[in-house]
Amino acid sequence: MSEEQEEQLELFDVFRIGSNTFPNHLTEHLDLKGKHINENFMEHGQLFAWYATAYELALDSESRLKEELARTYARLDHMHRTNGKAAGVKMTEKMVENSVITDPAYVKAHGEYLDAKRNTGLLKAAKDAMIHRRDMLIQMGATYRAEGQSDITLKQNVYKGNK
Repeated sequence: MSEEQEEQLELFDVFRIGSNTFPNHLTEHLDLKGKHINENFMEHGQLFAWYATAYELALDSESRLKEELARTYARLDHMHRTNGKAAGVKMTEKMVENSVITDPAYVKAHGEYLDAKRNTGLLKAAKDAMIHRRDMLIQMGATYRAEGQSDITLKQNVYKGNK
């Protein structure tokens, strides 16, 4: 496995929001086995709230980094135009743009923005997965109730008069 592939796997072990890192327990939180349906229902609200809040915070962080990227571009654009003028070079728009987007400060800011965008996407997928979990719980509850009403042992008690 390449170093880049290992790094990609590592990225899915955690959610990053701004400078904070949170362990990714999504697989565990989506698992409905091993618990009674009531436990799953009771914990769902709290889990959904965590993922929905984390998603909104990640979205905010992404927006702030996008704004910072635009400010970085503007500062570097001005700097490269000024330096070109001072050196007596007639800078075309494309020359300025290329100078800006290859500047290490811009490359770093752009990388941070893309990382934030990826993390926002991961948290949106996690939030959406929790919505699907809710839907599964609702269906499981309906199935459980339907099976309970048609369970022959329950029917026997009704027939015997032991409601």
